[in-house]
Amino acid sequence: MRIVLTNDDGFGSIGIEAAREALSELGEVYVFAPSAPQSGKSCGFTTYYQPLTVHKLNSHDFKVEGTPVDCVLFANAYFQGEYDMIVSGCNNGYNMSNDVMYSGTCGACKQGLVFRKKCIALSAEHFDDDRHIARHIPQALRYLSDGLLCGDYYMNVNFCPSETPYKGFRLTKLHTRLMSKYTLSELGDERYIVKHIHDDDIFDNDDYDVSAVHNGYTSITPISLQGFREEIWTKLTKS
Repeated sequence: MRIVLTNDDGFGSIGIEAAREALSELGEVYVFAPSAPQSGKSCGFTTYYQPLTVHKLNSHDFKVEGTPVDCVLFANAYFQGEYDMIVSGCNNGYNMSNDVMYSGTCGACKQGLVFRKKCIALSAEHFDDDRHIARHIPQALRYLSDGLLCGDYYMNVNFCPSETPYKGFRLTKLHTRLMSKYTLSELGDERYIVKHIHDDDIFDNDDYDVSAVHNGYTSITPISLQGFREEIWTKLTKS
């Protein structure tokens, strides 16, 4: 199996190296990762508008001066579509609820769906080392390989916090947060910072990603190019 691995934290990050090690048990891993952090770039890309600089470090490692989507576009052209799966992550920070709209980690998977590839987005709490995610990534990959992957949707995986008693995997829906509270800070010189104030809106329904992770599950949410679709979740939970 030929696996394309990317992320939005940048080449050589803790998360992508943990993912590389886990994926090496499943197949041949090729890393196409941004040369610098690309968090929040969603589906942004540059390669259609200007030349893309790519540093080929060896036969399996490519450092791309672009976004996660640029990485996937380049990898797809490099292999002429001859690969089996795209894995994005493991991201340093959760990608749940509304986060999936902005996430470069998830953006790479969305681009993969355009090519009808099996795609997995991996995210975890902010971590200082790879011990927690290294333990859970192989388990998640084995769980997902049991007929849950296809090119119609990507699987958005968020690992439970390391300090929370682990309850296992749970197929979840995408929780929608009402992000209505923002602050505006003026720095001077016509510069501003816009910040969202997170509401304490975790509700006790483990069918949804935010609640499931908060309560000790690793959340797995199917998301298509059209977003979360209830019928896909219903089909998978009954299979």
